[in-house]
Amino acid sequence: NAVTLNWIKQGFVLGCLTVVLLLHLSTAGLVKKVIRHRREALMPKKTQENLTLPHPDQPVVFNHVYNINVPSTSLCSVDLDSPGSADLKHKSAAPADMPSTEHMDHTLDGENQIVFTHRINIPKQACGCEHQLPDIKDILSRLEMLESELSSLREQCGSGAGCCGAPVTGTTETCSCVCEAGWKGPNCTEPECPNDCQDQGRCVDGRCECFEGYSGEDCSKLTCPKNCNERGHCFNGKCICDPGFEGEDCSILSCPDNCSNRGQCVNGECVCDIGYEGEDCMSPPKDLNVVEVTPESVGLSWENEMRVTEYLITYVPTRPGGLELDMRVPGDQKLATIQELEPGIEYLISVYAILSNKRSVPVTARVATRELTSLGVDVRDVTDTTALVTWFQPVADVDGVSISYGPSSDPADRTVVDMSSTDTQYHLGGLSPDTQYEVTLTARKAGRSSAPVYESFVTDLDAPTDLQTVELTDESITLEWRNSRAELDSYRLVYVSADGHRAEDVVPGGAESHTLRGLTPGMLYTISISAERGRRTSIPLSPDVDAPQHLTASNIQTENAMLTWRRPRADITGYILTYESSSGLTRVSPDPVLSTPFNSDASTEYSVRLQALAGPKRSRVISTVFTTTGVLYRHPRDCSQALLNGDTSSGLYTIYVSGDESQPLQVYCDMSTDGGGWIVFLRRQSGRLEFFRNWKNYTAGFGDMNDEFWLGLSNLHKITAGGQYELRVDLRDKGEAAYAQYDKFSVSEPRTRYKVHVGGYSGTAGDSMTYHHGRPFSTYDHDNDIAVTNCALSYKGAFWYKNCHRVNLMGRYGDNSHSKGVNWFHWKGHEHSIEFAEMKIRPSNFRNLEGRRKRKNTLKHRTAWWSSG
Repeated sequence: NAVTLNWIKQGFVLGCLTVVLLLHLSTAGLVKKVIRHRREALMPKKTQENLTLPHPDQPVVFNHVYNINVPSTSLCSVDLDSPGSADLKHKSAAPADMPSTEHMDHTLDGENQIVFTHRINIPKQACGCEHQLPDIKDILSRLEMLESELSSLREQCGSGAGCCGAPVTGTTETCSCVCEAGWKGPNCTEPECPNDCQDQGRCVDGRCECFEGYSGEDCSKLTCPKNCNERGHCFNGKCICDPGFEGEDCSILSCPDNCSNRGQCVNGECVCDIGYEGEDCMSPPKDLNVVEVTPESVGLSWENEMRVTEYLITYVPTRPGGLELDMRVPGDQKLATIQELEPGIEYLISVYAILSNKRSVPVTARVATRELTSLGVDVRDVTDTTALVTWFQPVADVDGVSISYGPSSDPADRTVVDMSSTDTQYHLGGLSPDTQYEVTLTARKAGRSSAPVYESFVTDLDAPTDLQTVELTDESITLEWRNSRAELDSYRLVYVSADGHRAEDVVPGGAESHTLRGLTPGMLYTISISAERGRRTSIPLSPDVDAPQHLTASNIQTENAMLTWRRPRADITGYILTYESSSGLTRVSPDPVLSTPFNSDASTEYSVRLQALAGPKRSRVISTVFTTTGVLYRHPRDCSQALLNGDTSSGLYTIYVSGDESQPLQVYCDMSTDGGGWIVFLRRQSGRLEFFRNWKNYTAGFGDMNDEFWLGLSNLHKITAGGQYELRVDLRDKGEAAYAQYDKFSVSEPRTRYKVHVGGYSGTAGDSMTYHHGRPFSTYDHDNDIAVTNCALSYKGAFWYKNCHRVNLMGRYGDNSHSKGVNWFHWKGHEHSIEFAEMKIRPSNFRNLEGRRKRKNTLKHRTAWWSSG
């Protein structure tokens, strides 16, 4: 191999050097004789090379014996063969057992080795020859050098590691070492530095000593000035400073966000420009405006010239002990409404700008919420005994409004009435004439009351009552009356003749009668009397209008009652009818016609008052009390009962299966077709809904009841099991309309697969449904028809198929191919898909119920006629 060949070369060279040395010594006269010098013959290869190498299988042996002559005067004894021309005298014989100095080196490969044998005999007496033979020291020095070289060669070649200083690969072409990574030098004994220190340092004992500005194992990293002063970390030669520091070496104290470019940084603190404040001179909100105030909320707006992360709004009552709350809004929003505040409380509101979790200085405002009542109370239509109180509906969400009123002179005499939150007026009655009253309104919510709102008014002077004619002559009329309760200055009597002549008489306030004189015989006069005090005047009173009599409520129903009375003897122009529920609701009919006054879901007590009118004159009031019966059906079982309860608009309703409150069901009620009261259980009209569905879907129902839908087999069974129902099918297509009606319809229980049963037919569409009588329902995954094929699968629908169908209203919408569309065979055949179809049911005895409803409408009409007087 290459290593062995290298060793052979070195041995050969060393042998040559030894021969030359011996020849030199021989000529110098120091070597007397070479005892033996044997070299085994080598068998060179038959090549063109001049160098003769040993055969790999034959060892090479060098044997050298060095006999060193010393001068005879030294008396040194040596173990040498004396040359024939010189006689040596031994000072003393050497010990016979003196060991010869011989050292042999062998390679590990016994068959392929170079053996050097050295035998050097120098008598011990040679120490005495030091001064006689000065050349011996030189010889010894050379021998030591030779031994040193041999020792080095033994260390390198005798350890099995080869000629190199590290486990590397040698090459015979150059007789050199190819070093492994991490080593260098002729014999790979010098450690090598990583990447040769990138030429940015020097290699010392395998480690890089980097030049200034570089660091790392291979000096590849740029260093930062002063290692960033331990206030940051170094990246590509630049310091990335920790928060609060800046500069090339992070030695300078920095300011938050560089003072937002609105100030100067001095020793880590911002000195802000004028108009900016805070740690980072962040722009605070400004121009805080209150845009809306209610009893429970405050609306705010503000401005800010910079974009921030968000705004923090804090608010706290200014009174002691208030709890501070806050809310946040996005940074791009400059409007906010604070909700759930206390009515009538002043708040301190602060708005902060937030950027990078830091607050600006706040902008603040003090705002007081409004009281619960912003009622705008007003008293109008004041008479001597009545007044009308009106107010605005509260802005806040309140439970109701309370009215308290009474004479201002007697605070203990108060009447309190609770009104609903939607009421805006109340009619005060039974007041005293010429009396100052105070009205107080408060809003109620959750047991709390708002601050009261006050209003006062004075009732009118009361006119005298019971004005009567007690005596008539050709030229005079004598009148009597009952004095007013108010203190008066006088009475004014006005009488106007039929030809328009008007005259007045003023009589003292205490008078109770007066005679009008100088009248024209046979002339009709209109007479009125009014009370006066100062500039105040009562309403004029003519001879009394007698009141109606015997006010009675009869035929009381859910929504109405018939009111009857005996009309007055006087000529009247109408009536004022006032009714009040037990809940406090009061309504006044300004017309003499009463129109549907009562509407209640439950029994309600009403108080009714009636007064006759004769122009400006009014009769006294008569009254009665009655109670309505409530709705006919508290839990309607179908649409017909909902109709009888007064619901006349088509749409979604909640019915109760068998009238059971625990089984509510939402259905679509048709309240207009043929008297109404229909439960619609199928509608096709747009094609937006897929009807090719499985058994589970058709059992439960699906779709949007305001568009296309199927109510469900289970629901149909529950409804029809509770009574006798009739079926109606309405069809429309391109302006044409037809219907089919069956006097019986029912759907059996689930174990029969919801068999359908229909009765006698009537209508204009033709009898196609009787064909399906008694058939169970079929879907593509529940084939219950009698056909060879699966009808639902073949015709893309579901129905009570037989073999297969005359009706396919759940077919594919708009598909005019044979039997696959929305079909009613006896109207449009099997090859036309109908645009609109509805199936609906209602009780078979609905006609009788409808008669009751019509009689009720007649009752309402009679009520209006009687109330017209």
